[in-house]
Amino acid sequence: MKERVFEIAIGTSVIVIALVFAVFAWNMVYSNTDGENYELHVEFAKSGNLKRGDMVSIAGVNVGGIDKVYVDPETFMVKVAFHVKANLKLTKDSLAEVLQSGLMGGTFLAITPGSQKEKLLKNNDTLTNTKDNQTVEDVISHLVSGTLSK
Repeated sequence: MKERVFEIAIGTSVIVIALVFAVFAWNMVYSNTDGENYELHVEFAKSGNLKRGDMVSIAGVNVGGIDKVYVDPETFMVKVAFHVKANLKLTKDSLAEVLQSGLMGGTFLAITPGSQKEKLLKNNDTLTNTKDNQTVEDVISHLVSGTLSK
């Protein structure tokens, strides 16, 4: 009888721990634990396989995420909607570029803050200062043709 009570207690403990872990994991993935965000937009000619959920960073620090990536059917430009933390006051001359986290790594959106003299970006504004993604093929092509900027 004591063994049965012990087994029930252990089984219940395992289930409770699994539920706590599941709730924790759900909150980490789907909740905004960093406070308020604001949404911004940017356009690129080449997105470098940027996708929903990819990181937005400033100086290598994760400050937001990609919400939507799609091709505009009229201009064929890649449009990206992303969010950043509300306490980060970016200016209209901030630079957005798609970078890779290594040769085999994923892509992310890197933001270089602009000058503090410019107007601040507001929710749903569009960053116009962009730099398209450079693939390995682009770099090799520039090296071979001698047009790589120095």
